[in-house]
Amino acid sequence: MARAIATRLRSTGIDTLVEVFGGSAAVMLNAGFQKRVYNDADNSIVNVFRVIADSQKCAALARHLTTMPPSRTIFDACDYPPKGEEIERAAKTLYRQVFCFGGKGRSGGFSVSISNRPEIKEISRYRGVIARLDRFTDFFHSTMIECLDYQECVRIYGRKTNAVLFCDPPYVGTENYYRAGSFADWDHWNLAQMLNNVPAHVVLTYYDDPKLRELYPESKWKWERVIVTKNCRFRNTNKPKVDEFIISKRRHS
Repeated sequence: MARAIATRLRSTGIDTLVEVFGGSAAVMLNAGFQKRVYNDADNSIVNVFRVIADSQKCAALARHLTTMPPSRTIFDACDYPPKGEEIERAAKTLYRQVFCFGGKGRSGGFSVSISNRPEIKEISRYRGVIARLDRFTDFFHSTMIECLDYQECVRIYGRKTNAVLFCDPPYVGTENYYRAGSFADWDHWNLAQMLNNVPAHVVLTYYDDPKLRELYPESKWKWERVIVTKNCRFRNTNKPKVDEFIISKRRHS
């Protein structure tokens, strides 16, 4: 999905990418933009990337994670939002993200997959995260890292015609997966009103929903279907396929 979105972002011909709901930064890491603005309203996530952007802090984070072996007890002790100084908070955030169910770092419980494979998936992933952390230092050191509410981010960067805003907001019906009060049903409407009126290019991702078809009408927005696999389901084979949509603002000459 990240690669499909990256292709659509690059097709705009714009040189600056602004991720409004940055999350794991998977899209930004795949998009190939030289000028980048990462934003997320969750300071715990933002703190991880600020730490990674500093080579000395990144090395300290990797050392800290090696003292936290895979353990349900350690997972349960990783409070969210995390407490402590910045290295400790970054370690707790990453640890929860790796071992939580379905990638739901804020709300997911401890998850261990023991399917027919050489080693436990989550442990292999965790070891890989620690080993690769320093590969991303230069990338995030060269990225503007913001911690803004989506409204403020869109207000600041949406007025720039040389920027493309990428928005992956909470999907309709999943708002409770996120920080309490950070995004509600009303925000889908508010976000749409803002994005319909900014000069910047805009690309969004959503599941289909009648409400969204009204907020992003096809006269103004291009809807592109992408079939994706629900990898978060505990199933070895025949994982369900679902339709997601990449929604891009139409540019009229």
